[in-house]
Amino acid sequence: MLLWLFTKIMAKRLSETLEINPRQKGFLAATPGCNENIVVLKNIIKGAKYNRKDLAVVFVDLAKAFDSVGHKLLIKSLQRVRLPKAFVSLIADLYTGNTTVVEGNGNLTTPITIERGVKQGDPLSPILFNIALDPLVCSLERANSGVSMPLGSRRVNCSTLAFADDIALLSNSHTRV
Repeated sequence: MLLWLFTKIMAKRLSETLEINPRQKGFLAATPGCNENIVVLKNIIKGAKYNRKDLAVVFVDLAKAFDSVGHKLLIKSLQRVRLPKAFVSLIADLYTGNTTVVEGNGNLTTPITIERGVKQGDPLSPILFNIALDPLVCSLERANSGVSMPLGSRRVNCSTLAFADDIALLSNSHTRV
């Protein structure tokens, strides 16, 4: 219980200061969250239909997303977003050196080092997942020109919409998505 309270405090502080790609809307408190990306996607689809423009959308579901985060990647990602070293060290301590054993036929295996996964049910885990996924979202944004849409008096490009562990890739071309 004490660890859960500690990570809840860390999560609150981190969520107040963290800057990740604005296309990621999942697991974010005090924002419209995924609903905002849903509205953007609906408007892009409506605009493409109305203007008779090509639109390609590919949805990617990251299976077992929380389980797939490598701890080394997580630590590098925390350093990438320029968190204080003490904060990164605290999180590294939570995820380094953890082991588990498996029981079968009344016997226990030797300890197995856990090198992947953020902790299920931990208040800090959704934020850590977003931080670990952020380099991918940024790379996808840079790699794809996306679709152009009006926003007030200007036009913006949108190539990636992240809904936590689900990502939508958008393009004006079926061959470039």
